[in-house]
Amino acid sequence: MRRFLPYHALLLNAENKQDGAKLVTPPFNVLGKTIRQELCSNHKNNFVRFESFHQMPGEPSRDKSLERATQALASAKEENLIVRDEVPSYYIMEIENNGVATRGFVGMFEVHADPAVSSFESPFEPACDDRYCQLEKLGTQTAPVTLGYKDDGAADVVLENILKKADDEEPIIDFTHPDKGRHRVWKLNISNRELEPH
Repeated sequence: MRRFLPYHALLLNAENKQDGAKLVTPPFNVLGKTIRQELCSNHKNNFVRFESFHQMPGEPSRDKSLERATQALASAKEENLIVRDEVPSYYIMEIENNGVATRGFVGMFEVHADPAVSSFESPFEPACDDRYCQLEKLGTQTAPVTLGYKDDGAADVVLENILKKADDEEPIIDFTHPDKGRHRVWKLNISNRELEPH
């Protein structure tokens, strides 16, 4: 059975005065060497330090990269740059670029060898290997896994109604990244019965 469940998310600390735009990093699959170096130099706590296991300037080996990522995540938690939500929840994440907004639901997708869930990436690709390694070493999924679903009129109505509820609430995270993209996150006060696939 496929289940889409609420979870205890790691979130940017809304009470922290540091600018979220200086801390967040693009997804691991677009983190080229130049971008990694730029983000590291922009802020000592930029999340690229644990999002990417690629070697940073001055790191002699991959083992040192793994050590750095583990320490960077622990440091972000200790300094309260990120905090774990005490209540398992669903979220809506929106990224707006050039006037076009893309929204998605964020939760925990539980899969038990379900043949109905297929991947567009080979499990042997370097990017997948990076993710497996990160999960094993950090115990945390730091980049979203994007899922789609077949068009379903009934499901669309449910999802649209939930999105409308979020429009009436203030986002818990709201900042504009240096690439001019605006990032917003809403916490949804709904039960898993309202959002899980039936």
